[in-house]
Amino acid sequence: MILLLDKASLYSTFEASSFDELEDLLEQYSPSIIKYHLDNLISTSCDSYLDKTNIEKTLYLHDFLLYLDYNQDIYIEISQQDNNHQTSLLLTT
Repeated sequence: MILLLDKASLYSTFEASSFDELEDLLEQYSPSIIKYHLDNLISTSCDSYLDKTNIEKTLYLHDFLLYLDYNQDIYIEISQQDNNHQTSLLLTT
């Protein structure tokens, strides 16, 4: 499931002003805190279509993938990973 996130809410939740800053800030949070906040943001989001050829950056989190597209919209995908894996952060361009 892919959802379009409210970028302002996401940035204000983690006190970030850009996607790059968000990536840096998330390294300071525990996985449970990240999951808690993202779960709250997901509850207010709606399903959306994401053209994966339009992705500028991807941020991989334990149970989530955040996508920044070339229109500067941010999408979240809930991954189907096993919950026993450690949280990993990786930014690709």
